[in-house]
Formats: sequence, C-alpha cells, structure tokens
Amino acid sequence: MTTRRITLTLPEELVATAEHAVAAGHASSVSAYIAAAAEVGRAAAPFAEMMPNAESTMPVGVWLAGVMHGKRQRDTRSVV
Repeated sequence: MTTRRITLTLPEELVATAEHAVAAGHASSVSAYIAAAAEVGRAAAPFAEMMPNAESTMPVGVWLAGVMHGKRQRDTRSVV
C-alpha cells in the first residue's frame, strides 16, 4: 500500500485518545490509529447511503471512539 503524508487538525481530545491508544499498545502509531478509524468510516459508508433519511441517536464520534476502544455500542436509528 502506498502512503502519503498529510496534515490534519483534530480536536485535542481525539489526539489524546489516539496517543493513549499508542501508549497502551493498541496502535503502532497515531497515524495507524487514524488510518484504522478512517477504514471503519469507509466500511460504514455504504450502509449510510442505504439509509439516507436515518437519524442516529448517538454521535458518530462517540460510536467511533467506542469502536476504536473495542467496545460494542448500540447505535439505534430511526427512519424519518
């Protein structure tokens, strides 16, 4: 896989979460942590497209943080 260096601006709490994951041995680097999160988002995208009118009761950031920490959180959706 080819990689490319980019610059991201993230909320401090997300940076701290990524750094904590690295320190705990859950990710090899902050870049690897962010790449894994992007993969989760890319994998979920087709499902979001199937439900264009769905509203989540859980913010995506909360759900993603849970996924990245290995927690299974239920995201209830209602079709409007």
